[in-house]
Amino acid sequence: MGQPIHLPRTTITRMHVHAHDDGHESHAAGDVGAISRRVAWALGLTASLMIVEFIGGWLSGSLALMADAGHMLSDAAALAASWWALRRSVVPATDQRTFGERRSETLAALFNGALLFLVAGGILHEAWERFSEPSQVRAGLMLAVSSIGLLANIAGLLLLHRDRKSSLNLEGAWQHVAGDAAGSLCAVAAAVGILFGGARWAILDPIASAAVSILILIGAYRLLKRTVGVLMEHAPGDIDVRQVRETIATTPGVVGVHCLHVWTISANCRAMSAHVAHAADCTPLELLHRLHERLSHAFRVEHITLQLEPPGFDGCTGHDEWCQIESDGTAAITPK
Repeated sequence: MGQPIHLPRTTITRMHVHAHDDGHESHAAGDVGAISRRVAWALGLTASLMIVEFIGGWLSGSLALMADAGHMLSDAAALAASWWALRRSVVPATDQRTFGERRSETLAALFNGALLFLVAGGILHEAWERFSEPSQVRAGLMLAVSSIGLLANIAGLLLLHRDRKSSLNLEGAWQHVAGDAAGSLCAVAAAVGILFGGARWAILDPIASAAVSILILIGAYRLLKRTVGVLMEHAPGDIDVRQVRETIATTPGVVGVHCLHVWTISANCRAMSAHVAHAADCTPLELLHRLHERLSHAFRVEHITLQLEPPGFDGCTGHDEWCQIESDGTAAITPK
């Protein structure tokens, strides 16, 4: 108990276990270069298209194009933030920053989500004004520019699609470009309607803008909900903490579980810690192996820290508001 015992993938020191799998905690350093290059290409496409759509919207009088250009301005900022966060996410851990800067991507996702809300609100405001006073639109020019925009946005989506599920940051970047694609598609539909239906169909322009805004708001809400959950250290949505507690408690040799926490460090690194009371005749080393195998297999938690507590250990009593042991030895995981 006094000397550390080193095992493959597991380190035990003074009745603690820390388990991890470096291959799944964050983007590998080699992957970041390739991913960031794809993000940079998407950023270049978005910035170029923003200029084209702004000029096209101004010349054609189309709010849908102008709104999409404004959305692309926010997208360019969001993609730049995503690129920065990718580079920061692989900064090595230090004594003071023990997890490195893995949550840089989560902060970028928060920025992206908030920006999406602002952009959608601005577009809705402009669309509302256009409903009362529809303006003349040069449908041919609007159709040409929006078609170019749609093709460019599809290219951007393809660049980011393969990486979108790897982090909230890249998911946010993908949603920005998807919002652009939806905006371009709606602008194409509105332009076709105005082109063949005449001036009386000019109201399709603000309708298309409003539809895009609603889609953006839905995506922004979902992104922010997940991002805030990470920052507030909620348990991952696919993990039932009660099942985690039951898995530990039903492991042979365990007599009690308390101070159980499950949270997300970054999109690819989920963590868990717990205090585990064990029987006197239990071999700690064997128990640690059993617990690690069961927890990592059942819940895909990459970063596990367990404190094993032998009979008679009362070091938690009265010292930690998160570690209140009830008289029957079971756990109260809520603070006093």
